[in-house]
Amino acid sequence: MPATGPSFSCSQLLTTLDSPEAPAEGTTRAALLSTGTGGVPLVVLGDVHGEPGTSVAARLALKLPPEVLRTFRIIGMDRRGTGQSDPADCMPPTQRENIIGFDPQATDGRRWTGC
Repeated sequence: MPATGPSFSCSQLLTTLDSPEAPAEGTTRAALLSTGTGGVPLVVLGDVHGEPGTSVAARLALKLPPEVLRTFRIIGMDRRGTGQSDPADCMPPTQRENIIGFDPQATDGRRWTGC
């Protein structure tokens, strides 16, 4: 008799996509995956440049003991622009790069100007 694993359900979370440069831009969707029957939600996000959260959650659920899945509902969410989620392009690329490259320990005020 083959072993059975957890069952998965997929859905999408629709939300508004508002940015300072483009208010009322419309909607965007984030992909979700859910497994487990527990009443305690455990949200899993992947790395922005790595594996989507839905994949991480599925892989995690396949390794967890059944009693954990009876306690928790594992919810994987793809970050914007990863997996099946829509990308968000709500700021100029140079401004985005400045924010990503920002050094929180910087003491030189000139290095803060990109935000």
